[in-house]
Amino acid sequence: MKTLWRAVALVGLGLGGLGLGCIDFDDELDRFCEGNPVCQDGGASSDGGSDGGGDGGSDGGGDGGSDGGDAGPNGGEDGGDGGPDGGDAGPDGGSTLESGWHERAPLNLMRSGHTATLLRNGTVLVVGGLTPDGITSTAEVYDPKTNSWILLKNELAQPRMDHTATLLPNNQVLVVGGLVDGTTATGTAELYDPTTQSWSPASGIPAAQRASHAAVLLPSNKVLVTGGGNNPNGGLATSAVYTSDAGWSPSASMKAERNALTLTVLGSVAIAVGGYDLNGRHRSAEVFDGVEWRLTATSVPGEGREGHTATALSENELLIAGTYVTTTDAGVGNSAAIYNATSDSWSTVASMQQGRFRHAAARVSTGEVLVTGGYSAAYRAAHNSAELFDPKDRRWHPAKGDMAHPRVGHTCTEMPDGTVLVVGGEDPVGETFLDSVELYVP
Repeated sequence: MKTLWRAVALVGLGLGGLGLGCIDFDDELDRFCEGNPVCQDGGASSDGGSDGGGDGGSDGGGDGGSDGGDAGPNGGEDGGDGGPDGGDAGPDGGSTLESGWHERAPLNLMRSGHTATLLRNGTVLVVGGLTPDGITSTAEVYDPKTNSWILLKNELAQPRMDHTATLLPNNQVLVVGGLVDGTTATGTAELYDPTTQSWSPASGIPAAQRASHAAVLLPSNKVLVTGGGNNPNGGLATSAVYTSDAGWSPSASMKAERNALTLTVLGSVAIAVGGYDLNGRHRSAEVFDGVEWRLTATSVPGEGREGHTATALSENELLIAGTYVTTTDAGVGNSAAIYNATSDSWSTVASMQQGRFRHAAARVSTGEVLVTGGYSAAYRAAHNSAELFDPKDRRWHPAKGDMAHPRVGHTCTEMPDGTVLVVGGEDPVGETFLDSVELYVP
């Protein structure tokens, strides 16, 4: 049984909930502000941001969201309250907390395999996931100014985990697919309206039920959803695009079936990396130009990628790190690589200090990439450590201190002030789901 689909089947062992979300704030701000009067001189100031999920993702993904694939612009308010253990943020939105980890108010529900989406008012929407009582249809919102969570009275129409959540230009959040029980993926979609804090149905994705897929907001303001799977072992190559005005339309299929892939926007294109199908994990990657997919000129160095993270370093470079491997007893890999869009090629960079998969990553205000948690031994133990990739020296360095809890299936969200909010997940040792929330200050 493959990784993300294995989550619910192993909930009795405390090993479920592997969805990721990672946010790429700066790139999404640039895309949102292009031609938008609110960002021009004389307009109201706003901060940019994006959602998790997934994306994988995202910064999944990766990211997620993305993790676990995750995309969508936002404009958060500056100067949120630093919470009980640290003062107010400065006038430019920068945190005055000391560098390192700070515990924040806990979630209302312990959850793993959820999404976390940064909204334009600076709050964070957390949706679904796996709880001790099963997959949930609940959602809650975090306000960094008051360091508090609100459990929404209105729930989704369906419980979901390993879904995606993408912030739309009209401020709504599009939630797509996911697992609704241990074996069943859904093709339904729902919309969250932050003004009314309510959910409404969106039309279902036309290209099959799916979980562990990826989604991003393209420069065209269309949401691209691709990959994932509708069974534990195989993958999907099909894609679809969504707009608020027109709904769904089919899009070109990828060259390979990819379950548990990452999907990231680089400049004017999106790049899908890794994932698995019935034949194993892919070393290939594909670029989507808004019309069709093409394979990159070279493959990803080293192992096939599954459970890795993908984080944009710029509009031209993408960093991927970690993977599930079968060549070691621990089952985790520490290799990293960078894709250069100009040369359409991959190159190896220094490996992480520790092997990880199902970890989560996000950029911090220094331009470094923070990688957090993940399995230290596949499905048996997790890290509470974190490390930073410096794009200047192309090496990894320890983060300042460790998290309070080992965790997988968590999300990390880059906040408007360049800090990173880490939410939920689970600790495989002790079969413990987490309501823990931590903030990393670079």
